[in-house]
Amino acid sequence: MEELSSIYRAETQIQIAGPLKIPGGMYAIKEGEEVVLIDPFELPQSEKKALEALGKPALILISGWLHVRDAEAYRKRYGARILANRQAAPKIEIAVDDTFGDGERLPGGLTTIEMPGTLPGETIFWREEGKGALIVGDALWNLHLSECGLLLGTFMRLVGWPEGFGTMPKLFMADEKRAAESFQKLLDYDFDQILVSHGQPVRSGAKGLLRVVIENL
Repeated sequence: MEELSSIYRAETQIQIAGPLKIPGGMYAIKEGEEVVLIDPFELPQSEKKALEALGKPALILISGWLHVRDAEAYRKRYGARILANRQAAPKIEIAVDDTFGDGERLPGGLTTIEMPGTLPGETIFWREEGKGALIVGDALWNLHLSECGLLLGTFMRLVGWPEGFGTMPKLFMADEKRAAESFQKLLDYDFDQILVSHGQPVRSGAKGLLRVVIENL
């Protein structure tokens, strides 16, 4: 697992349909003797041991209804509780232990930021510690589409997926105007990193980069 300012990241290939896959990341934050996980998937044995060395996974946060992944397996293995946004919870195919809304403080030093206008219940987690970081599910991407293969990469390019850092395609936004307002709201927070699920994390200068993207929405 890669450490990013006391936030740990693991990567895998997420299967989306048949043989089609996209790069995906999960995050772990140490909280005392326990660990908070965001959008977890099953890890190879070596990384599983590295995760367990941090502490016991006690809480799982789901950033959006498309990011359930292997949360249930972690609950069965470690007894971890699963939390999701209350708007996303009805769309999730597993039971959640509790829900959260906008602006709530959660373990791991995280604050929830709802993203109305993107996907139902889509939530970004802000961590204030250090220079600040946003941990993102599907609202923001930093992916080179060639990493998705020729067929999928071509399709994603045609429907407006960003090449590199950018927002989710407008085609998939529930309400473009509200989504633009949600992205603008992110600039009210202090952060230097944006830790995306899909693609490489923006390790520094992220707020300035996001400001440029928002100006072009």
